Amino acid sequence: MVSLWKSSGKSIREFCEEQNTTYHRLHYWHGVYKRAQGGERPKPDKNKFIPITLKSGDPTIPRLEIRTPAGYSIIVFQSVNLTELISLLK
Repeated sequence: MVSLWKSSGKSIREFCEEQNTTYHRLHYWHGVYKRAQGGERPKPDKNKFIPITLKSGDPTIPRLEIRTPAGYSIIVFQSVNLTELISLLK
């Protein structure tokens, strides 16, 4: 369908109306097609964690805080083994 649309010379919206499909469906498959052809890099996953911050010193101050782009956070007040932390986050 992407090939048909590209050869039609029409906008995605015009083509979708004629083919009785949604704009979003063709737009999605166009992105898949472009990535398969090597013309576009995949977008970064927005659900990945952002860098972590390690703190030390006062035991009442968090030693580790992890914040996600969605606004969630994990706060640890004691030393944590990196292997255990990775296991916990999976």
